[in-house]
Amino acid sequence: KNLLPLKYRKMFANSLMLPIFDYLDIIYSKAGKSKLSELDVLYKKIAKIALDVSTTESRLTVYSAMKWLPLHLRRQVHLSTYMFRIIKNISPSNCMNKFKYVSGGS
Repeated sequence: KNLLPLKYRKMFANSLMLPIFDYLDIIYSKAGKSKLSELDVLYKKIAKIALDVSTTESRLTVYSAMKWLPLHLRRQVHLSTYMFRIIKNISPSNCMNKFKYVSGGS
């Protein structure tokens, strides 16, 4: 913590740790609640270490300082973006072939 200034600790967390949480998060979002909870704890720890704050600091304060969404919302944004791309036909064909558009009207 003392070796790197705050700016670089935040940069490290954003560039090296967030991609790990984002990798296949749409798929593992269907995992059991206890497994997702373990990921949430790790996500919070990374942010708190980067900011050098107490472990009792509010997670919302920490996420705000890091400019991060809570992990469950981050997964939801990624899933929504994925589905938007499929609906708008701007997704790779191997993804498009897995879905069929069905009109919601009657």
